Amino acid sequence: MKLWSSLLTCLVLTFSVSAQAAQDPKPVPPPAAKPAPAPAPAPVAAPTTDATPAETPAVVEPQPPMEGTVTTPPPAENVPIAAPQPVETTPVAPAITPVTPQLDLPATPADSVLQLGAGWKLKINGYVHLNTYYVSDEVFSIDSPAYVMLRSPGAFNENNSGLAFGARDTRLRLQFSGPKAWNFDPSALIEVDFFGNLPNSGTSIRQGQLRMRLAYAEMKQGNLVLRFGNDWMVAAPQFMTTFDPFNGWAQGNLWMRTPQAKMLYNKPFGDDFRLETGFMVGQSLGGDNPKSTQLRNTGIGEASLIPLLQARLGAGFRIGEDSDFSTLGLSGSYQKLDFRGSPTIKQAEYDALVALGHDKMDSWFVAIDGQLNYKLHGIKFQLTGEYSYGQATGMFWGGILQSYQFTMAGDPSAIADVTPVKSIGYFGDLKVTFPCGFWTFLGMGRSVVDEDDIVVANSPVKNTYYYGGVALTKGPMTFGLSAGWLSTEYIQVEDAQNALLLQGFTSITF
Repeated sequence: MKLWSSLLTCLVLTFSVSAQAAQDPKPVPPPAAKPAPAPAPAPVAAPTTDATPAETPAVVEPQPPMEGTVTTPPPAENVPIAAPQPVETTPVAPAITPVTPQLDLPATPADSVLQLGAGWKLKINGYVHLNTYYVSDEVFSIDSPAYVMLRSPGAFNENNSGLAFGARDTRLRLQFSGPKAWNFDPSALIEVDFFGNLPNSGTSIRQGQLRMRLAYAEMKQGNLVLRFGNDWMVAAPQFMTTFDPFNGWAQGNLWMRTPQAKMLYNKPFGDDFRLETGFMVGQSLGGDNPKSTQLRNTGIGEASLIPLLQARLGAGFRIGEDSDFSTLGLSGSYQKLDFRGSPTIKQAEYDALVALGHDKMDSWFVAIDGQLNYKLHGIKFQLTGEYSYGQATGMFWGGILQSYQFTMAGDPSAIADVTPVKSIGYFGDLKVTFPCGFWTFLGMGRSVVDEDDIVVANSPVKNTYYYGGVALTKGPMTFGLSAGWLSTEYIQVEDAQNALLLQGFTSITF
């Protein structure tokens, strides 16, 4: 009761102070000497959130991608299979700093910096975290539901509800900054969590493996940033506001991290407008094969003919003096995949694809993104949205995790052809943050597959998610509660599969 009474008091005070300020303006004091103008803020590379990732922990993401779509995926991550599978990631680029999905968690103390030798400094922060989940029916990945599983009528335990707890989103971040070199400001970032590859063990959920999320070096000179290492991709940079550690995967939200070289540059035009550009060349994404004992895994992504290429062009602008920068952008992604590296097909099947000219595949998408930020009487309003269209986007969590489908023929059946899956995805998200630390959000996301590309019966073709939640931040602590409705439609199946999702969130930042 104390928590809710405090929350109601906070909201009443927020609006009463705003109303009093509007009705009873105070006398204007005589003009004083005009202070010197403050230096213009450094431009940013992409859409911002309420706190930079360097200061606040972010939502986690999932595990590496899948390959084709032939059978129903097992619950284990990182296993190359032929049906929709999970992909590894996350989550909005703040001011020329790491792009990452944000929760309104407290900032770390300003004095938490260690002085190292030769002019280098180290800042250590992160958070300890617990998620609690309830789902009303069987979903793929209970701690971050991607879609509702298709269950045959009369199957054992047909309504499979479940409750789960997870602490694997606990995160540690190391940020290094050093002295100038060639007129550049050098820095580096290492960020880890415990969402590593799940071992084939019943203890995996409580013995999560340490996982590298981000690990890159950066050289910054004015509005130019050069970055190399494991980082967020440039295209489709926006993210939903959810407590889900994988942040809306398979529900219209494209995003991923990958080893890359990246250039970000912003050209300011006054204090309230800028041109935003970004370009990256990186590791192609496809069906990783983590159980391979070879030095070099042979997933379709690793056998790419060219690197992953992405670019974004955007405009940043400010709505109101006290508001954060807003952004509108257009981005694209392209990679060419080679089935020669796929561990799921045989040599004869590959030879048949070569004869058809289908041994290679283009994976691409284009995306329009935007985020509008406005501040009124200390209350922050943030409206975020994104729309994408492309083919073979399963490795970016598009197409409900489907990149392509195999046509089977013969007896015994063998792969006779391969079809890339085209899809669209979109989401819209509204977040409101109050000065007292209370914040709330509401949104929806959807991924839709072109049914003309579906050759496997009972494949998912539409995945829709409606969600909302509230949270309260007090000092280093954050508590939240959210609810969602997930609905998945399958080809040749009359009724959609639905599930109610409830999630509790507890976090302490250090």
